[in-house]
Amino acid sequence: MKSFFVSGLMALAAMGTPADDWAVKRQAAVDRVRPLVYNTDGCDMLYWPSNLPVSVSNFTGRRLVFTKGTQATTISYCPQSAGFGHFTCRKAGEPFTGTVPHPNGGQYNAASEFFARNTDSLQMASEYCATNGLETFVSIRVNDQHDSASRPGRILALYPQFKIDHPECLMGALDPDSPRRKELYKGYAGWSCVDFDHERVRETMKRFVRELVTNYDVDGIEYDFNRHFMLFRSVAVGGVATAEDVAKMTQLMRDLKAITEEVGRKKNRPIVIAMRMPDSVDYDLAVGADVVTWFREKLVDIWIGGGYFLLNPVKESVELAHRHGIKFYWSLDESRIPRMAKRMNHPILPGRNSDAFYAARYSAAQEAGCDGVYLFNLEYAPLQRIASIDPRNTKGIEKVYFAQDRGSGGYNPDNWLKDGHRFCTLPQIDPGRPRTLKAGEAFAFSLFLGNDFSADATVTVEALTGLKSEGLTLTINGKGYPCTSVKGGLFTFCPPTGSLHRGDNDFKVVFAQEATFNDFAVRIQYGSERSFPVVDISDRVENQTVLARGTKDRYEGHPTTVMTQDGRVIAVWCAPHGGGAGWAAESKDGGRSWTRIDDRFPAEFKKHVNCPSIYRLVGPDGKARLWVWSQSKQLPGDKPGDFWSCRKTLSQSMPSVMSEDEGLTWRECPPLGEKFRCVMAFSSIVRLKDGSYLGLFHRGPPGADRSPLEVVQSVTTDGGFTWSEPRVVCAIRGKNPCEPYVFRSPDGNELCCVMRENTHTGCSLVMFSQDEGKTWSTPEDTPWALTGDRHQGVRLPDGREVIVFRDMAPKSPTRGHFVGWVGPYSAIKSKDPKGTFRIKLLHNFAGCDCGYPGIHLLPSGEILATTYLKYRAGEEKQSVVCTRFRVGEIGPE
Repeated sequence: MKSFFVSGLMALAAMGTPADDWAVKRQAAVDRVRPLVYNTDGCDMLYWPSNLPVSVSNFTGRRLVFTKGTQATTISYCPQSAGFGHFTCRKAGEPFTGTVPHPNGGQYNAASEFFARNTDSLQMASEYCATNGLETFVSIRVNDQHDSASRPGRILALYPQFKIDHPECLMGALDPDSPRRKELYKGYAGWSCVDFDHERVRETMKRFVRELVTNYDVDGIEYDFNRHFMLFRSVAVGGVATAEDVAKMTQLMRDLKAITEEVGRKKNRPIVIAMRMPDSVDYDLAVGADVVTWFREKLVDIWIGGGYFLLNPVKESVELAHRHGIKFYWSLDESRIPRMAKRMNHPILPGRNSDAFYAARYSAAQEAGCDGVYLFNLEYAPLQRIASIDPRNTKGIEKVYFAQDRGSGGYNPDNWLKDGHRFCTLPQIDPGRPRTLKAGEAFAFSLFLGNDFSADATVTVEALTGLKSEGLTLTINGKGYPCTSVKGGLFTFCPPTGSLHRGDNDFKVVFAQEATFNDFAVRIQYGSERSFPVVDISDRVENQTVLARGTKDRYEGHPTTVMTQDGRVIAVWCAPHGGGAGWAAESKDGGRSWTRIDDRFPAEFKKHVNCPSIYRLVGPDGKARLWVWSQSKQLPGDKPGDFWSCRKTLSQSMPSVMSEDEGLTWRECPPLGEKFRCVMAFSSIVRLKDGSYLGLFHRGPPGADRSPLEVVQSVTTDGGFTWSEPRVVCAIRGKNPCEPYVFRSPDGNELCCVMRENTHTGCSLVMFSQDEGKTWSTPEDTPWALTGDRHQGVRLPDGREVIVFRDMAPKSPTRGHFVGWVGPYSAIKSKDPKGTFRIKLLHNFAGCDCGYPGIHLLPSGEILATTYLKYRAGEEKQSVVCTRFRVGEIGPE
């Protein structure tokens, strides 16, 4: 295996003991291990939602908070929104306060409002990083043409004053009919970019850099040449950079290095220098950047290669950088091929921008010896999910490698350099520009893979073509393999695992007749779990009952259930998804029939929001009470039915209703309050040996349903009226534990807590306590077959556990459906699948939107499990449904 993310300590040891302490300190900063660097792309301030209050927490919540709990160690914050020197910060360049109309409306540039509060985007970002142990880089766009839609009489806010005052410094001109603009290559490319041939431009760039590194607490600066890679007008008109051009750019980089060194020494804080630039030094030189000289003179420390397109094998870039003592990070921008293919109605293979897509690129980066990876054009939940995958360890994670990751739908080499494609040494298999092969023509290409091809890996190779029938042969590393299936131009091959290896793999396709070669992918799946025993009883409709049927307009969801002393089962739920409570039903015959009992509850119950959870607790007075807690509550003035607006009212967290007569009558109880802010109320409660009850729930910052999630617990000693101050019992970097299910071991001496893991990149989580929840073991993965969301369970008379949940196990054939796991308690700890199996209980017709179950062992020996799911195909939305089954009557063959 190749070395990945080389330790800074090892590098320093190799250096010996330099006399210059500053050099040692600086090298240590350069050698810092950075598995993943995230660039914010600069739009969080520019497009501020009009209905979002201006505050520091809301600023960090826009994008930065999604790095919490992930593998990101460095945030490269971009305060530049467009143009040249337009910054959404106060103390550098032109403070940018103009609003740019957003296609979706309802957004504005909030920079001036933050300025009035004596702060700005870069200051808040650096403070956020310092608080959370992250490194701060400031990313400055060397050039930018987002303001190029400006024209006479319509100057965009993005167009900076510098360009208005110095039109001679531009590649072209504001007037589209001017000769200066018409001379440009293609007539339009980068006309609003500045021309670094002008000393005024170079001096202004130096001023920007000095102001940024002097006035802000940053660990590094990133020169983003990719936004956009135009440096000299000699190139913009269709030529290549002259020797004089190249010399001017190199001197500028020397001057910038001198500035950052001067400021860094004054602060006694080394400033690391990164550049983001295409991955071909020949291409870069033609544009005007003599990267090799920059490396030789140590004018940069980190090369972030790739981005909008790749020109060379990543391994070659790594070797070049390392040969000069420079770090190499692979820029894994999102693929825009799907966007363009959809617009052009071109077929593509699925999977670009998926978790498997990024896991494959991470794996290839590791194999190539990259020092880290760099994410760009990712925000919100996708960022949190993808950044949670450890780039240093993707073993066992599904991967999909494409012959071409990016291409059409974004910038390409010809955008910045005439005939720029001539520098590309990689195969061009782009669905946006399909390649036509003649009959009998062989097309050979190489694909760099980084997988661990273990015995449980399954390889699938897919070729998407314009062929109408059979007629494609495939050779992998010199050996031919038969086609497994052909459908609509999609040829699928299933070669043995040994047909591929880490590193470069050679492929060759030959068409029997002329046709287009549209797309090509290699998929790697893992796990003998695909053969895990599953009993499917989802077609036993005679055992199923619908409590609340969804309609075209109504969504019924998130039920929980409780059994009363006399054997009745009461179910409560909300509508729509995460919506209002107030809905309930009762069954007196073990779930065979149900009666609605909504009217038993106080009217205020319908103002409770999100996933009502029902429990039966016995107080120290010996009296049993039924409790229903919800996430929060609407207040007077809230819009009826707007169940999301009240979630910010933390004082209304965990309201409840309570019954002292086994559910015949109910009364409203006060919310537990701000300390009990949560995503959903207690998802599990267990009785402790002393008669008190331990309740667990989860939340995100500040109680919202977003990363990083943590599991919290509290204890009641009076049967549910009051609870101890919540404390965090599970928080894991790179994971999102939530929806805990806690139960007692068969011998009574241990508590087991199974948790949903919301990044869904691996298995669920489990932890154990042998002191009644005072302390918990380090969370670990559950067995593969227990991987899912919102677990609940019962114990059979023979000691086996039956745990039901929404199946989310990687590559599970029942993923997204309502399933049950059957096995001994010991199997949860040992992860030994022997004696365990799964039951597919109900089929879900809506992806993965189901679960949140109640489960009971009935006196008859039947198990009653209740959930919500899309019960039937068609327009009908989710319904609340229950199913009955006997484990003794079913089992794996």
